[in-house]
Amino acid sequence: MGDTSSVETWDSLFSDFYLRAYASDERDADAGQQAVAAARLAGCPEDGDLLDVPCGFGRHSIPLARAGYRVVGTDRAEALLDEARSSTPLMARKV
Repeated sequence: MGDTSSVETWDSLFSDFYLRAYASDERDADAGQQAVAAARLAGCPEDGDLLDVPCGFGRHSIPLARAGYRVVGTDRAEALLDEARSSTPLMARKV
């Protein structure tokens, strides 16, 4: 049995393949609502700072930013970060 936790395995999974499989998923609307609810439950003020790791294609980061949170997202997968940046100007800056 192969090493399922190798860097290569994760990099190949969280790539363009992941975007094709999940980026247009209908559950994204629910994900945004759930992310905002989780931030509120954690006691983060509406203009508070949040860190989204791994942020993927921004499924949570983008709705949180639109809700007024200051969000920093990071991910190992450059393809997913590129998708997040192209989805909204709010995610366009790379720090």
